[in-house]
Amino acid sequence: MRKMKFLSIFSMIVLIAGMIFFTGCDVSQTQKNETSQESTDSLLKSVGAGSQVIQVSAGEGFSMAIVQNSSFQRSLWVIGNNSYGQLGLGDTNNRSTWQNAGITNVMRIACGKEFAMCIDGESNIYVTGNNVYGSLGLGYKGGIVKKWTKTGYTGIDIACGYSQSMFVYYNSITGYSLYVAGINHTGQLGLGDDIDRYSWTRVVTQRTSIGPIACGADFSMYVSGTNDLYVTGNNGHGQLGLGDRNPRYSWTKVNTLDTWQITSIDCGYMHSIIAAHGRLLSNPEYVNTWIWVTGYNGSGQLGLPSSTRYIDTWSQLPLGYINDVACGTHFSLFSSAGNLWVTGANVFGELGLGDCEARYGWVQTGYYNLQYNIDCGLYHSLFISQNNTWGAGRNVYHELGVPGLNNSYWPWFIKN
Repeated sequence: MRKMKFLSIFSMIVLIAGMIFFTGCDVSQTQKNETSQESTDSLLKSVGAGSQVIQVSAGEGFSMAIVQNSSFQRSLWVIGNNSYGQLGLGDTNNRSTWQNAGITNVMRIACGKEFAMCIDGESNIYVTGNNVYGSLGLGYKGGIVKKWTKTGYTGIDIACGYSQSMFVYYNSITGYSLYVAGINHTGQLGLGDDIDRYSWTRVVTQRTSIGPIACGADFSMYVSGTNDLYVTGNNGHGQLGLGDRNPRYSWTKVNTLDTWQITSIDCGYMHSIIAAHGRLLSNPEYVNTWIWVTGYNGSGQLGLPSSTRYIDTWSQLPLGYINDVACGTHFSLFSSAGNLWVTGANVFGELGLGDCEARYGWVQTGYYNLQYNIDCGLYHSLFISQNNTWGAGRNVYHELGVPGLNNSYWPWFIKN
């Protein structure tokens, strides 16, 4: 979201209950050892010695990675669920091992629920996967795209949600523009109405930069070049942080963050997290990059006590040195000074803490030396540490590359 990928609340509950019934939560030291020692290392073996993972992205049951080899050439690798062609390999067969997607010199990747986008070194935007909502921006809705398809547009940043997508375009004459496509029933495209768009539609143009950008289930956000946060879409649990729970159909500025320098944003199913530099409200002597949260907290995804079901105003937490933030369906991650912190739902071990117990407060995992970036799918998480890819959570489609379709309650790694 960046990129989020979500089911309806009812179907999500049914899926979680089913997975608990069929897989349970039997976490043992044996499982921990198998995960860390026997997980596939095919990704980096395939691209040769001296390679490193430089970006990861997670969708619903599938994962993607940009790998740079010793000659500084970048390639796109994919694994997991491919029911809608979201891996871009020309078919709808799932993959249990990492596959080269055939796109070279890849600069950015983003996974939606059942679709994906990427940008190559010439700024060309490619799309693949489910187009039932027109979120691929190809001028129509319906059907699937099984192969990475060049859209004819260029961009410098991309973000995917449940059924909407965005990209940022730059032109030296006109400046920066934000384009949107997909479903718009709650105003998540910010066009002032609830009409879906099947072609890329320009919604914002300004001389100053646009970004970062992020998509939630049915809401969206971006940061302007003047460092203002703009939000639009569903706000039923306060996920826009505007002090109420009313939807917005046009991009709306969050005035409460006027003095803050926003460095990272992400959206979950019904919650949002940002990192912003400035003074600690409870002690103005301390200046740092702090974490801010808003929205639904029913599973602890904001890192607040279980008694707090939701908040509708951006709230600063006294946790600093924030590098990056990431939101899953009902769980969240952030990296701080190279350390990984987690909170929220943990049904499939997506927090990587060795169990399936939810956390209603931020917990440091013990993994260090994280590089940009971290990312979350529906029920799995990915991060990069010491140039190795790590992941935890559900593995029903091999999205983690763990042998035997075992969920991974401890992070696995693809050794460099």
